[in-house]
Amino acid sequence: MTTLLHPATYADVNDVAEVMAHAFRNDPPMSAVLGPSDDLPARAHHLFSYFMHAGPLQHGTVDVVRDVGSGKILGAAIWHAPHSGHSTFQDILNAQHIVKAFGIRGIRRALAASRATQRHHPTAPHWYLQAIGVTPQARGRGIASQLIKHRLGQADAAGMPAYLESSTEATSVLYRRHGFIELPPMRGYPGPAPRPMWRPVPENPTA
Repeated sequence: MTTLLHPATYADVNDVAEVMAHAFRNDPPMSAVLGPSDDLPARAHHLFSYFMHAGPLQHGTVDVVRDVGSGKILGAAIWHAPHSGHSTFQDILNAQHIVKAFGIRGIRRALAASRATQRHHPTAPHWYLQAIGVTPQARGRGIASQLIKHRLGQADAAGMPAYLESSTEATSVLYRRHGFIELPPMRGYPGPAPRPMWRPVPENPTA
């Protein structure tokens, strides 16, 4: 299988959100913040659409791996570059996704999750992996590692560390293989909390 890694375009948003929603369908922190609902996949779809439109898509840091033969997206990663920022104006533009993801009654839960993650977010400039997902058919083929290595290579070249929140032990194992280490547990999250993980700049990035 021949694959191609490239930045997502606006035309890819729906497909990327679908891949992510399926990948996170049984994710404990995601379920906790979106709340109990029969339409959880649809809510997650809106949440990931919001994540992409809130900065990464415009900055070219939503990466996709595509099967060259079929053209289908096999996996995707949503990154925030150092100093890329986030504006309230973007939130206003994407309010429809926020409301459809959480519902009016879920906004308080979403704010609690946001406050908890922001309190634990490092202040030093870094690359931030917000989410990564792979289709069921492509799992076990190294797609997630391909996505991670791509941006970590840029981070290493610029002398930048990286940060993420891991949802499960299985994903923590994957991230540890790429040099991430666990930080103190997250407090104040409304449900099972993700695990903050930090990757310092390697002493010998080219090794």
